[in-house]
Order: sequence, then structure tokens, then C-alpha cells
Amino acid sequence: MSSIKRTQIAQAAFDFAGYFTATFSSLQIAGSAVRRPVLVAPQEMSTAGGKKAKQHIVLQAEGGAANAVTVGWIDLSVGQTCLRTYGCLQQMHAQRFGTRPFDLDPQSYQAFFDRAYQFFSSQGMRVQVEAQSELAAAAPKAASGSTNVILAVVVVLALLAIIALAALGWVYIHYVR
Repeated sequence: MSSIKRTQIAQAAFDFAGYFTATFSSLQIAGSAVRRPVLVAPQEMSTAGGKKAKQHIVLQAEGGAANAVTVGWIDLSVGQTCLRTYGCLQQMHAQRFGTRPFDLDPQSYQAFFDRAYQFFSSQGMRVQVEAQSELAAAAPKAASGSTNVILAVVVVLALLAIIALAALGWVYIHYVR
């Protein structure tokens, strides 16, 4: 037994990280470097009542041969997890690194994704799938926001034109005729 004293949620998260990592230890995701799924254990002794309970799921390269890839997260305090699709990871990579090749094998990643989805579901967790990068999803919203501003300006100008014509008509009827 360890002499480290963690809060109940922090200990559960720490234990679950070990369970996840052991469950997936034989799974390899191919690419420029072989990566294995790891659930990052909490570093703190407390999760502040669950407020800091989110743990990241990463694909870690053996021997640090390549950067780790964050593929999702879990929050045991609320029983929820999120897994990113291969397409989402590819979008995020392109946003960060431009044209540099994305080096995860799609088939071995999909095998991991399917197994992880089943694993978390069998643990009674709600599984959310992130299919599109949040940055990519935010870009159209920003564009539609500027489109809305332009549309509002056009509508205001059209209303001002109608008011000006009505005023000219009133002046014509009352003073010119």
C-alpha cells in the first residue's frame, strides 16, 4: 500500500489510469513511430472536488521517438469520455503543422478507436465522439458572424433609403404641387 494520500476522486482517477493503460498495453498504433495508448494519471493529490478530474488519453511513442498525440479525455467525476476520430486528428494536425505529413496509420487508429469506444461504454461512461476539430468548427461561425454584420448593414441602408424616399414624397406632395 502506498503512503501517498489522495482524495477519493483523485485516487479513482489514478487507479483507472493504471487499469486503462494495462488493458491497452499490447495495442500498437502504427505510423512513423509505434505508439501505445496511455491514460495520463492525475499529478495532484486532489481534483478540487472533481473540477480538475479530466485526464487526457494520449498515444505515446515508444522511447520518445515522436510526439505524443492527444486523442481524447475522460472525466470519471461525471462519467464522461471523449474520443477523437482519425479525421478530427488529421484536421488538428493540419491546423498546427500545415503540410507536414500526419503520421498515424488510419486502420490501426480505427482499431484503437473502436476498442476504446467499447471499453468506455462497458465501463458505463457516456462516450462523446469529436469528429471535427473545434478550431475548424469555429471558423465557419466566425465567417457567418461577419456575414450577419454585412447583412444587417445592408438592411439598415435599405430602410434608410425607403425613409428618404418617403420623406421626399411627402415634401413633393405638400410643397411642390
